[in-house]
Amino acid sequence: MSVGSFTSLFYFDIGAFLFFTMAIAWRKSLFGQVRLLRANAIALFLLGLLSGIYAKDAALIGLSIVILLVRAYGIPTIIARAIPHSGDQWESTRVVNTTASILIVAAITAFAYILTEPLVALNPTKRIASLPVGVSALLIAVFLIVTRRRIATQLIAFALFDNAISACAFVLTEGVPLVVESGALLDVLLLIFVLVALASNMRSQTQSMDIAELRELHE
Repeated sequence: MSVGSFTSLFYFDIGAFLFFTMAIAWRKSLFGQVRLLRANAIALFLLGLLSGIYAKDAALIGLSIVILLVRAYGIPTIIARAIPHSGDQWESTRVVNTTASILIVAAITAFAYILTEPLVALNPTKRIASLPVGVSALLIAVFLIVTRRRIATQLIAFALFDNAISACAFVLTEGVPLVVESGALLDVLLLIFVLVALASNMRSQTQSMDIAELRELHE
């Protein structure tokens, strides 16, 4: 693969990665958010695959396949189990409404470009130039974790945060060792599995997935 082809595909793919991250801030359907999370993870898989093919690194290609299986299939499937298949499938209440969320996400993206400009200037290669995209996704995921009230959407935001960390790793270091990444994936998978089981148990007892309502019950 030529340098020009790799750069074009890499930029297109990381742009798609950011687009799917931003789209989750707009989408209200919980199942729609899960589908966007899956698309986000597939874009992350392609980032690793492109890097592995370009560097002729079999370990990086293997890592990409692990990401595809765990983050694009396993985690979204587990989160989908925490969403009721009838009734409460929409995120009807938010700390920040949809319009404000989109504006804040745009501001976060601009801030990420300003924040990372000194880092990019230290090593202004074409790969490092895409670092602001990874940082944008990271900050957007934090914003979603803070402002979402349903357990399912917070799980989605947490998975996005983990994906964004990996995207930054691909940009900065061409990936992380397979053993390290596999261990991190298993930790995240176990955590989400436990949280989904807990969420399902709370839903069966309280008929609610809204964190604010559960807090009111506690009080």
